Amino acid sequence: MHLLREADPDSLAPLEHQLRSSVLKPADSIGSIYSEEQRQQIVNNVITLRSSLIKSDLSNERPIMPSQLQGRLLLYVPSENVSDGSSRYASNGFFDRDDCPPWDSWLLYSDRTLLSWVPEVLLPLAQAGIDANAVACIKWAD
Repeated sequence: MHLLREADPDSLAPLEHQLRSSVLKPADSIGSIYSEEQRQQIVNNVITLRSSLIKSDLSNERPIMPSQLQGRLLLYVPSENVSDGSSRYASNGFFDRDDCPPWDSWLLYSDRTLLSWVPEVLLPLAQAGIDANAVACIKWAD
């Protein structure tokens, strides 16, 4: 509580808009809704839209460097988050208030769990968010 009195957590999240493109923004946060069917639909919508955007933009394809493919898979169980903002604060905005990773990185939603990808350059920030999370609703897949 002392830290919250001294800091404005909303001003400490510069990554908040990275990997969260406005065109893919879901209608609701999967961390703040309770229906598994709605969560599944939200994630499917993001993935389907991203796939169609990638297909339509193949003519502008740039070569991918091997270093851009480095990263880790992350698991997030939205029904277990506590929405306290600790992972958001610790990760400098990589995770949101509900401990959810950015939607541009979402890969799959299955069995109450979101699978997403974290680029190598953001691994330390993601790890800081995982370490700050009190309920372990975010963890590495490997």
